[in-house]
Amino acid sequence: MVTGIVDHAILATSVIAVLLGIAMSGSGEVSALLPIVIGVLGFSYLKADFDTLREWMNSQDATETDQKEAALNVLRERYASGEIDQTEFEKKLDDLLETETVEQAEKYHDKEREQVQEHE
Repeated sequence: MVTGIVDHAILATSVIAVLLGIAMSGSGEVSALLPIVIGVLGFSYLKADFDTLREWMNSQDATETDQKEAALNVLRERYASGEIDQTEFEKKLDDLLETETVEQAEKYHDKEREQVQEHE
């Protein structure tokens, strides 16, 4: 999937270069290899870029899932050990499910801390 304007330009240039190289090789031009190489390099750049992006996105999803799962496990353990009651467990579970990312969880935690300080 090509997204940015630069990627679109590289894709268009690569396609044109390969087609030009094919046309030139059909007419017997020796220099037909150059546009084909340029086109292949452009395609290679786009492919490498997307693989790197895909790997990064997958690692981010795994990290967020691991963090959320760890938080849920701690909550379950606290409930199972009797440290918190069912009402508090359900409230904290709702809170966890409302916070999808680490940043949201931090903001939520800061908000909770402020509310506790106001009541003291």
